[in-house]
Amino acid sequence: MKFRFNLETVLKIRRHQEELEKQKLGLAIQQRNNILRSLQKVQGIMDALNKRFNSEKSVNANGLKRYYAALQDKQTTYMELKNKYAEAESEVLEQREVLLEANKKTKMLEKLKSRALSSYLRENDRVEQMELNEMATQKFNHSN
Repeated sequence: MKFRFNLETVLKIRRHQEELEKQKLGLAIQQRNNILRSLQKVQGIMDALNKRFNSEKSVNANGLKRYYAALQDKQTTYMELKNKYAEAESEVLEQREVLLEANKKTKMLEKLKSRALSSYLRENDRVEQMELNEMATQKFNHSN
């Protein structure tokens, strides 16, 4: 008699769902990191603009106007990216929670399977021991 776990198909589905949630988390982290790189790039451009403006000895009105327009544009972009980053970070945290829940469900079924296997093995050992006892009894009765 072979061990068969009744909920094996459910366990396979839970494992598959857990893998899907891992992939979703990976994508969410990747998107968050892409936004972070964009934020750092815009920050670098703003720093370069400030450095270039501060290094110029004389600035005319037109140059000042261009500087403030460029800086304003980059600050707007920076704030938009910062908001997107906050959303992406909350998405990562939410996806981690979903993955954790999927993991708990999978672990619960795996533990149930392990217990069922242990019970099956104990029952098999008990039956085998009873058979051995019966054979020993018959042999003893036959020899007397």
